[in-house]
Amino acid sequence: MALFGKKEEVVPYEVAKANLAAKDGKLHVIMVNTWNTCAEHKFNCDAKVTGELDQVLSGMQDDGYEIVGVQHTSLSTGVGFDVVGYTTLITYR
Repeated sequence: MALFGKKEEVVPYEVAKANLAAKDGKLHVIMVNTWNTCAEHKFNCDAKVTGELDQVLSGMQDDGYEIVGVQHTSLSTGVGFDVVGYTTLITYR
């Protein structure tokens, strides 16, 4: 990605897929990180993060993985600019 150039397109499931364990019947986890700006509303659906996570979960299921659980945590970045990070732990088999 160049400083003033076009941003490289990231396909969330392709990034996650490269880190998935082989299907062996055992439980596995994958942790994904997403970043977005904070909304100015008290209640908001974060469409960017929702879409990215849905793409990962749908792709995993399409490839035959069973999603056992999804947990997430908001991260305090301390960098300002109303940026918030999310760490999502996906348990799968």
